[in-house]
Amino acid sequence: MALITYSPSGTGPGAIAKLVWAASQALLQAARDGQREAAEQIGMWLANTRPDPRCTPRVQRTIDRSLEIARARLGGAGPDFQPIQPDDGEAA
Repeated sequence: MALITYSPSGTGPGAIAKLVWAASQALLQAARDGQREAAEQIGMWLANTRPDPRCTPRVQRTIDRSLEIARARLGGAGPDFQPIQPDDGEAA
């Protein structure tokens, strides 16, 4: 299982870029090692992080490319990495 240790030095675009880079590397390592469950969890986190306003276009491209590579490494039929629907306050 991949473990990401991060000590934030802020909350701006630089901090989110460092966190996304670490998560992307962990995702690629999990995919390389065939750890599908870990890759799915990290991929979902990245997919949920992508729309964050602190994610610059470069960070979004990093996320997109990492997800593409992970899917390919997991056999092309890998996880869909869909973001979780945000809580809009409505009851299911």
